[in-house]
Amino acid sequence: TNRWAIDTEGGVPRIWLEAPQNVGGLTSQDSADTPVPDWELLDTIELETGVTDMGVQVFQTQPVSLRIDAVADPVSLTPQNLVGDAHQPLSLVLNVHDQDTDGSEHLELTLKGLGPDAVFHLNDEELLENVTYDADTDTYVIADPAITMQTVDTFSVMQTQMENQTIDVSVRSIEKSNGDTSDPADGSFTLTLRPEVSSSGDDVLLFDRIQGNDGAAGDDTLVFGTDWNDEGIDFTALDDNLVQNMETLDLTRHGDHAVTLNSTDVESMTDDRNALSIETDAGDSVVLKNDGDDVWAQQGSSNVYEDVNGAVLTVNGAGTVDTTAIEPTAGDDVLGYNGTNDIDAEAGDDRLIVFGDLPVDFTKIQNVEALDLSVKGDHDLGEVTYADIFGATDDNHTLTILGDSGDSVTLKAGDGWAKGSDESGFTTYTNDGGAADPTVTVKVDDDVNVTVA
Repeated sequence: TNRWAIDTEGGVPRIWLEAPQNVGGLTSQDSADTPVPDWELLDTIELETGVTDMGVQVFQTQPVSLRIDAVADPVSLTPQNLVGDAHQPLSLVLNVHDQDTDGSEHLELTLKGLGPDAVFHLNDEELLENVTYDADTDTYVIADPAITMQTVDTFSVMQTQMENQTIDVSVRSIEKSNGDTSDPADGSFTLTLRPEVSSSGDDVLLFDRIQGNDGAAGDDTLVFGTDWNDEGIDFTALDDNLVQNMETLDLTRHGDHAVTLNSTDVESMTDDRNALSIETDAGDSVVLKNDGDDVWAQQGSSNVYEDVNGAVLTVNGAGTVDTTAIEPTAGDDVLGYNGTNDIDAEAGDDRLIVFGDLPVDFTKIQNVEALDLSVKGDHDLGEVTYADIFGATDDNHTLTILGDSGDSVTLKAGDGWAKGSDESGFTTYTNDGGAADPTVTVKVDDDVNVTVA
């Protein structure tokens, strides 16, 4: 009957129950996500007490509610030194030992010395949650509940090249039922990851912010490690030669990414074709900035952007593109003109750099103070009229044209243009547009060929 009879002998007995070793303390399973041991004995204990009343024994029965608090089992580890290849998952050989036999515990790993943007896998599945990274101490804490004594041997790391790098490792066990933790077991190992070698074919390389990446020949793709602290990669703050001969930046792998780049970056990281594509998905972002006279211009309303030197950037996918830094503001702006979009430069002293050998459609620009033909190509503005200057400028109705000997401006004859003085390398032309209209002024660089015809 599985019953125990205890004679009190006139006193109240003290009863102890010893829980099975290495078994947790809940009496049933909480949920499929947090399995805990089911010690059936706890569900079936009943206490029956009896007294003798006037020669008759009277019994009372009631269930006993017991809880055995689980205690995390101690762990030990003996890590081994490893050699592998950069940009390839490498399983860590930690030789972790834990007395846990019922699956009630998971393991927390701490790794120091791996460098930023490391990629982790467990059972060939990438870990994108339950990982924190302290950049100041170069320390990762991986606390995914799926890491247990049964799965820890499948834990792997992917990183860029390194040689005999000392990795400090710490492991502790955590009870799933109540969060009780064991003392950590500490150790260290050396890690060598052989560098990736670019080929004449199409390569996929992992971004290395220390050694850099050169895709060499072929159509090459640069991918990025996991950005654990959402810091993004600002290429404008990095060496222009860090990435070379690359055709694609792929932001869709290893979590969400944000990159910032200017047109100089694109020119530096591509080959002679000067074309770069960025692949994105939801959660990724691209920020575009200008770099002095090296400015961007969007091709219509498309996802294609070009710079004054002919570099072309295409952003594909569901990610966002932030063009705030290359758009007109109320301040002084340097903007790019490629002839595809209307440009209202708004307030401020604004300079519009004309791309390539393009002419200028004055009906597409407003509130511009200077047209710059000097940066790239030879330009012929054709016949410039009073209406052109009036519509393109602000209330001051003055336009400065910068250029060199390869550029030319024709002021339409019979439109009222009058040549004025030559001041500080610029010749002034005015047009009163008739008695009722305000006078417009064009100041043309003396290096530019000017014709009134």
